[in-house]
Amino acid sequence: MHRYMKQLTLVALLGISSLILSSNFDLSNATYTTPTLYVGGSGSGNYTSIQSAIQSATNGSRIIIYPGVYHEHLLVNKSVSLIGVSNVIIDGDNTGNVIHLIADNAIIENLTIRNSGVPVVEEPSHNISDNTTRNTTREVKVERSDKISGGGKFLRILNQSISYAGIFIESNNVTISNCNIYSCHLGIILRNGSHAFFENCHIYNTSTGIEIIHSSDDKIFSCNSSYNINGFLLYYTNESEVFGCFFSSNKGVGLSLNHVLYTIFHHNGVEKNVIGAVLANKCVDNIFYQNNFIGNLNRNVIDNCNNSWDNGIYGNYWSDYTGADANGDGIGDTPYNIPLVSTDNYPLMVPVSIGGAEISLKILYPQDNEYVNGTIIIKGIVTSKASIKEIKIRIDNETWESAEGISPWEKKIYTTKYDNGYHDVYAFAINDDNISTISHLKIYIDNPQTGNNETPGFEIIIFISIFLLILNILKQRYQKHGY
Repeated sequence: MHRYMKQLTLVALLGISSLILSSNFDLSNATYTTPTLYVGGSGSGNYTSIQSAIQSATNGSRIIIYPGVYHEHLLVNKSVSLIGVSNVIIDGDNTGNVIHLIADNAIIENLTIRNSGVPVVEEPSHNISDNTTRNTTREVKVERSDKISGGGKFLRILNQSISYAGIFIESNNVTISNCNIYSCHLGIILRNGSHAFFENCHIYNTSTGIEIIHSSDDKIFSCNSSYNINGFLLYYTNESEVFGCFFSSNKGVGLSLNHVLYTIFHHNGVEKNVIGAVLANKCVDNIFYQNNFIGNLNRNVIDNCNNSWDNGIYGNYWSDYTGADANGDGIGDTPYNIPLVSTDNYPLMVPVSIGGAEISLKILYPQDNEYVNGTIIIKGIVTSKASIKEIKIRIDNETWESAEGISPWEKKIYTTKYDNGYHDVYAFAINDDNISTISHLKIYIDNPQTGNNETPGFEIIIFISIFLLILNILKQRYQKHGY
């Protein structure tokens, strides 16, 4: 019997060792605390410049910036968050890029950015205060041109081989939120990056408010790019979404697309530009619905490609539509013809309400950049002067889903469906005739790693089964020999 117990113990030890080794413990996902750094203010040890704080930061650091005017040119080469407390102005003094982002996963929030190199001169009709352009050194020349197919004229900038911007982005997964950008050559430019998120940014008095080149899967939500030469330019991009934005009173084109694919534009206002929107050179399979095209001087839209101007239910509102609505369903009885080859089959009879301040939605849990795992319940509240019909929520690029309840509302999320790392959470509210701006935050999913895609419970079951089988074999063997 003693010999039997020794062999049984040896088998158990070997089994436990195998179980531990097969678990494939991975320390690479361990959570480390990153510091919060402070710039300005009166705190002991606070940095006096934003760039010096960036140099001292590590990936994941939060840099809190106190009110003031900072005359700097920032190179963001780490995955940090730059967060203004209130009334934080970064002034480029009319040279270079004000902020240059080359690190992935960087966040810029609550900043006012002005005076990059080659700024646009203010015109009095733009109603911008005198101190906006008091340091302006060069006027951008404009001329009339007939370069667009169909003969439409627009304003373009001459001799702009060098591009300077309020925010110049050459990286991925960047978030720009609640920023004001003015008196810059370009407001925000994204080149050769992807998965950008721009939210609630106001851009004016630039040659181009937002320019995105060679990118994919970007989200532009609740931004206002108005009183520029051009509002929004997209080149060689795909699978993006533009929602709740205004492109208005631009002296050239409100919205210009070139080689753009599979992008959705909805609930945007394109108003009072020289030309509302131009789609050219292999812009195909883009969808426009529930947008307003109002009072654009030359034409509302020029489209010489194959795009959809309705979603099969709703089209867009066109200020020059002359059709009737005999049955009163809010949809025009005849299509709206778009030069040169497109048609809106469901033109709207009244303008769409866009991003109204009458609805306010807030996500209460989790907090921005919070670490989560397992099953979580995202919670929030909403306030509105009218009754709310529905709350919509989604993770990353998934389909919008309805939350439970109205105020408070909640949505259960199984984080094990997703890879560990940062993910985006979006939510907005809908009432009878309006939608809220989209609330957004990031979460970091940090579920335990279990090697070989098997749960520890499954491995334990296999081990116990094998152990019991060996135990039974040994028992039969020793009974046979009379032990």
